[in-house]
Amino acid sequence: MLRENLEDVRTQFGEDLRIVAPLMALSKNLFQQRKYAGAEPLLRECLALQENKQPDQWTTFDTQ
Repeated sequence: MLRENLEDVRTQFGEDLRIVAPLMALSKNLFQQRKYAGAEPLLRECLALQENKQPDQWTTFDTQ
């Protein structure tokens, strides 16, 4: 369900910051399941988006 939501949001908004929340939700779920290899690329994508779109925001530093 989280993957479907992420794909829907990604299709609708592309590389916009609005995909950060679904990325984080799916990453958190995978991390809690100890599927670290699946969570890592999503978290890296989230960080890259935030570093490019809002480099000086506290949320970017929190993600780092």
